[in-house]
Amino acid sequence: MKQSLLSLGTFLLTSIVAATLAAGDAWAVSHQIDPVRDTCTELDCGSVPILGTYSRNDIDTSSTSNFRAVPFVTQVYSNGGECLRLSAVNQTADMEIVLVSPDGTAWRNDDFDSLLPRVVVNTTTRGWYTLQVHHYTGGDSGDDNFVVNYGRYNTGNSGNCTSTTSPTSASLEEIELESQRGLSKQ
Repeated sequence: MKQSLLSLGTFLLTSIVAATLAAGDAWAVSHQIDPVRDTCTELDCGSVPILGTYSRNDIDTSSTSNFRAVPFVTQVYSNGGECLRLSAVNQTADMEIVLVSPDGTAWRNDDFDSLLPRVVVNTTTRGWYTLQVHHYTGGDSGDDNFVVNYGRYNTGNSGNCTSTTSPTSASLEEIELESQRGLSKQ
């Protein structure tokens, strides 16, 4: 009888925690993976779409300058020695992409193609790369949706990796502060 009550209690507690987590906002998932390194050369061929929402929550509704921006953050995988391409193909506001490798190298882009950001890097480190998508100023008027295509390609891929993004000279702390405060970019 005690075992049965303990199992029931564990089940109920697990159910409550799961229901609470499921009811909350889901802006990002922890990991995205493109299972295949592609050699195709058509633009964004074989890529995996990442759908997301960048959220802005007003602290003081009487002022549009007092807010907390909640960027979309997830991780994308690279095996190292390959090209990662992250390109926005749809967005409801002017977004920026920041990508940080496991070794701390950071790349960022805003407005590569019209207002659509794109980051293309030849990776040297195997592991999970942190992807952050946010409004280019760090703030906006509300929730903004976007689609970023994530693809893994052979380095030097003539269709997807000919123009790579240079690493940013700003420190990770500066990038984070900029995105939170809406300061102008370097």
